[in-house]
Amino acid sequence: SNYISINNSFFNNGFSAIYCGENSRVDIRNNIFFEKVIYSGIRDVNCAKNSEVNLVNNIFYCSGVFCDSAKLNAVGNKFMGQDYNLDQTYWLIYLTKNSSAYLESNKMQNNYGAVLADNSTIKSYNDLISSCNNAYFLNQNSSGIICNNTIYLNTDGVGFGVTTAVNSNVDVMNSIIWITGSQWNYSLKNYDSSTINAKYCLLSQEYTGDHLIYKNPIFADTANNNFHLLYQSPALDAGTPDTVGLDFPAFDLDGNQYWML
Repeated sequence: SNYISINNSFFNNGFSAIYCGENSRVDIRNNIFFEKVIYSGIRDVNCAKNSEVNLVNNIFYCSGVFCDSAKLNAVGNKFMGQDYNLDQTYWLIYLTKNSSAYLESNKMQNNYGAVLADNSTIKSYNDLISSCNNAYFLNQNSSGIICNNTIYLNTDGVGFGVTTAVNSNVDVMNSIIWITGSQWNYSLKNYDSSTINAKYCLLSQEYTGDHLIYKNPIFADTANNNFHLLYQSPALDAGTPDTVGLDFPAFDLDGNQYWML
């Protein structure tokens, strides 16, 4: 009922290209969404109340996804972001009003913010976020898990990896969050009565948690967006030895099969 599939299309300056109406079920695959820089921040995929949206292998230029009381499954997408101005600050994925999102193997880059959860829940695995001044922000009673992710930012301004506020909480594990460039950077930051439970992570700033390390991860080539780890990286073999119950996906960001313990 109310099911539609949108595949292999090109949307150019669409001013909200796809609207997923209430109670709809929509499969969106292998499309390109392109907005000019002057229109940055357009929500090219809008998900309305009780909609269920499957977003797979799409490319977004200068645009993003908005969920209002919706359920989002986003796998293998590329959010290319923008060279933004201060009046063009927006989030690549914005969840609100009890939305939920499963995010896996997405690449998000060059933007003000990557993922904003407002009174919503997220599960994020294998996602790569680079050059976004705010990677994850969980606000207003939000919750989630961030696992096996890589977050990188080198900025002269303020930068945040994972932030929680107003009764929100998130588990962050087996992830690299490396934010450098100025003294106003935070790998993890919690406000108010919110919490971040961190373990088996490599961080650029100190935080209270379990099995955390603070050493340069030694990426292969950040200038060319190559975030593979070189053989001498301290992050190798530093993750949790027990993967039971973590619900890892079957494959990593490169499409290689995981070997579970």
